[in-house]
Amino acid sequence: ADGGDVEVVNDGDFESPAVFKIYGPCVNPQIDEIGGDGRIVFEGLELTEDEYVDIDMLNHTTYRNGDPDQNVLDRVSFANTRWWHLPPGASSLRLSAGTIELPAKLRVEFRPAYL
Repeated sequence: ADGGDVEVVNDGDFESPAVFKIYGPCVNPQIDEIGGDGRIVFEGLELTEDEYVDIDMLNHTTYRNGDPDQNVLDRVSFANTRWWHLPPGASSLRLSAGTIELPAKLRVEFRPAYL
């Protein structure tokens, strides 16, 4: 099922680590870097409308509702996942899931990076 595409722009001149937030309701969400090989895939993860998963691309952490006591790293399909940083310029990201309903969404937080 589709969740939609998001375009972000890193105005810097160096790659920037992002924090992704996937808001439910959805089951087995994933984020794909369109035109690149970055991908985060969850298996066995269900988010209700009141929940989100916080994905820190720098520290490789995944917390339900941003709570370190609710670590869901064991739900990441490492065989199908490649962590990445946002390159300079525009990036398109796609949120999809086995099941997804409105108001599910993807939020991307980052700062432009400069070398």
